[in-house]
Amino acid sequence: MAIRALFGVLTAFMVGVAAAQNAPVAGIDYQEIKSAPNANAQGTIEVVEYFWYRCPHCYALEPLLEPWASRLPEGARFRRVPAVLGKEWTLDARIFYALEEIGELDRLHRPLLDAIHQNGGRRLDGEAYARWVCDWLRTRGVDAQRYKAAFESAAVHEKARRAADLSRALKLEGTPTFMVAGRYLVSPPLGERRRILEITDYLVSRVQTDKLARR
Repeated sequence: MAIRALFGVLTAFMVGVAAAQNAPVAGIDYQEIKSAPNANAQGTIEVVEYFWYRCPHCYALEPLLEPWASRLPEGARFRRVPAVLGKEWTLDARIFYALEEIGELDRLHRPLLDAIHQNGGRRLDGEAYARWVCDWLRTRGVDAQRYKAAFESAAVHEKARRAADLSRALKLEGTPTFMVAGRYLVSPPLGERRRILEITDYLVSRVQTDKLARR
């Protein structure tokens, strides 16, 4: 019995060591940041994906991301924000916000992402890319004039400008990057897309624990 008990203790110890070795490490797996503006409104734990429509890594993550986001715990919510790290990125931010402006973002975000990466959109840039997106949207029943008006509107330009300011303030270096509760930034290790979701889950749990401890 004593031997069995000792074996059980050793087994539990080894499992604990293995878990600890795989635990995310600050400064390596994620970065702590000063609280971002408008984070965690009304006490919600907000998880933000900073993405770029033409980013192959964002596209590769998408099949994992959608089911993962649906399983976030109560009190946490997920949303996307376009990262703006250059002139070309501004075009994609304006596309995102124009779709949001005309109420088509939820319906067309994923189909547009697929089209960009499967039908040649990613190989284009500048005005050629913007026209390609507009033409594709027309095939999906979007009123081209209404979309173009939103794309060129002051409101959409301002949202894209704010996205660029936020990208600079957070010192984003690439996509996808996740922000958790306005306190942590997570980027995926090379070739380990699922790991970014594991690290994000860990940080959401950590924020939940902190909230409980403060009650």
